[in-house]
Amino acid sequence: MISLKKIYKYYDNKYERTYILKKLNDEGMTIIQVTHNQEFAQYGKRIIRLVDGEVEEEIIRN
Repeated sequence: MISLKKIYKYYDNKYERTYILKKLNDEGMTIIQVTHNQEFAQYGKRIIRLVDGEVEEEIIRN
């Protein structure tokens, strides 16, 4: 497990943080990201979109 606080402490640029999380995921670490930002959600291999607490859509990519 990794704390995002450490990543946010050392990397100010949101694209650097996203790159690090993607690299960790590519190395086998599970990353759970909760966001309202559709741009960053697109980096996920699996996206679950919720509306009013219900699953509206699930996208799984290779």
